[in-house]
Amino acid sequence: MKKFQVEIETLSPVHIGNWNTLSFLDFLVYEEEGSFFVYKFKLRKLLGNLQGDLKEKFKKILEKNDIVEIRNFLVENLDNLKEHVKIVSYSKIETTESFYTRWKKRLNLKIEDCKWDTYEAKKNDFYNKFSLFQINEFINQKWKYYIPWSSLKWAIRTALTDKKIEN
Repeated sequence: MKKFQVEIETLSPVHIGNWNTLSFLDFLVYEEEGSFFVYKFKLRKLLGNLQGDLKEKFKKILEKNDIVEIRNFLVENLDNLKEHVKIVSYSKIETTESFYTRWKKRLNLKIEDCKWDTYEAKKNDFYNKFSLFQINEFINQKWKYYIPWSSLKWAIRTALTDKKIEN
């Protein structure tokens, strides 16, 4: 059987997921010299890398298990956490400016914006609104992203079928 090395160029965005979804507590996005990057990390590893007052404050917040306070800590300390996030990050992925802009806009959401009577109801509404901003991971193997042959095969089959129907 002959093997061919093929390079393709997509004409539109492509997403082939691996069924893993990152919540807003699993990543932060930073701008670096005009490019934008998503850093994926685990909160406990971030805590382990922090030092001094920042570590103690974050530890107390994590113990409360209050999603609003955890998110607020990350937002309030976004710049202070940058170097720590880079150290504990297990993946750095380049993203678009529009993604970064939407993400930054979502950071401005405050629990006071949620119109409910009790704090618990507000917290649930807040979580629901903020969790709309999640990342569905692209399929990868050892952090190398690829398009599986089966996906290409179906795309080619669909294109050929559509062409036949046109004729």
